[in-house]
Amino acid sequence: MDRTISSEPLESFTYQPQGDGTAVVHLRDNIGQDVYDNPDGEGTEFWYADEVVVTTALPEDEIEENFDRLWVQAETAGKSIEERIAEMEETQDAILSVLLGEE
Repeated sequence: MDRTISSEPLESFTYQPQGDGTAVVHLRDNIGQDVYDNPDGEGTEFWYADEVVVTTALPEDEIEENFDRLWVQAETAGKSIEERIAEMEETQDAILSVLLGEE
């Protein structure tokens, strides 16, 4: 996940079709707006968000309803198999603790 900044308002996603039936999708979460105070006293408005990029075969009209799944897919794609296994083991331990009443 990266932090993106723009001088224009940000949408929750942008969809860029590729020539092979897939699309590159920039997903954005935690979108906010702020003002940067310039030394000359004028403020410059900007927008910021957390952003991930994923390639998908989903059509544009299905991105919104699959946002969370695509976000996880994008975050997982950059992790090694060792990192993925460690996360799965942590999740498994947490679930077992809950089931056994330890938490």
